[in-house]
Amino acid sequence: MITSARTIFLILQSLLATIILQSPHTALQAAERKAPDLTKYPTNDRIWVTAAEAVLRPEGYREFSAQGDLTILLPSGSKLQKGDVWAISNEERIKLDREALELAESDLKMKTQDANWESSEHKFGLQDKLADLMQKKSELSILVENEEIRNSGLAQSIIDGVKLIDQQIEPIQKQLEQERLDNRLNLKVRELEIAHKKKVMEFERAEKTAQYDSPINGTLEIKNPEVTKAIQENNNKLPLKIWLDSNNILASITNTESFEIALTSEYPILDPKHLSEYQILINEGAPETNIMATYSHTEDVASLSRRQKLHVFTVEKQYNSLAERLSNSKQLGNIYRILPESCYIVNKQDLIHLNPSVLEQKGWDGLVNYLWPNSRLVQRGAQLLAISIPK
Repeated sequence: MITSARTIFLILQSLLATIILQSPHTALQAAERKAPDLTKYPTNDRIWVTAAEAVLRPEGYREFSAQGDLTILLPSGSKLQKGDVWAISNEERIKLDREALELAESDLKMKTQDANWESSEHKFGLQDKLADLMQKKSELSILVENEEIRNSGLAQSIIDGVKLIDQQIEPIQKQLEQERLDNRLNLKVRELEIAHKKKVMEFERAEKTAQYDSPINGTLEIKNPEVTKAIQENNNKLPLKIWLDSNNILASITNTESFEIALTSEYPILDPKHLSEYQILINEGAPETNIMATYSHTEDVASLSRRQKLHVFTVEKQYNSLAERLSNSKQLGNIYRILPESCYIVNKQDLIHLNPSVLEQKGWDGLVNYLWPNSRLVQRGAQLLAISIPK
């Protein structure tokens, strides 16, 4: 935790303000005081808001853990593009799964051919059956025309037989319609294709899980001492196969093309409606060591006891070389707001005695409105107030 003289001063100033507000004697004196002339204060479109502890870090940083069978493909220091694979777990199993998938693809082709042949055989079988029935119907129809058979009383039985044959012919003819044959074949082939697609998806999921690919552009750093030692003992030759017994940090990927500054706690003094107007300045003591960053986003961070929203600022590109040197360090940053209009910059100490009761009941907004009805409080800071110029 960084504690500076400025931070101590701010704490003492806050305590002093509390004592003054609670003093009855001061309150009696304040009732007689008038609002100062705003025009005597300087104007600015920028105001210092507060000092805050923050972490300067690469904008892109990822850590990876690993356990079990592992193949290292790339060495420390490798420049990675998003999506580049630098390690694989269970490589032999993945190879076997890939070979099995290739066999399954060949099997799909064979089964598709079989389905076509099966469809053709089915069609030929129906055609043979239809031809046989048509032949029988023709023979029976000729018999019905025979005068001797009609006189013998067998004609009705033959006619019933012809009707029975017609009942068998109709469904066969429907089955032989080309659309029905095609649908039957397509259904069979589709079933085979769906079964194969499931195998492909399972393999792709397993392969993706096994691959360590870079989610960002950045530099790879192998952090596991056991892996580093094994690479050195292998004369830095890669790929390297290794077995890791425990699930520890394996490597990190860092994008040093851009950096960000993250506040280490929430600051209600920042107006949530105007976060894009805030900047943070880290100063190492000299102007050439300044690092300026502008608000980027607010992220949700889970701690052991609670969740909190932390404000993150993007470092401007011209400060990258210094930011890289100070990367992953805690710093005390000064937060500024770029005001939407030029405002009077007023020190709180000049106003705190004027009407403590209004300040206590209505806060700084109420006090500013009480003192200067035509003005409004644009930004409240730890020491300063930005007050709009009366229109």
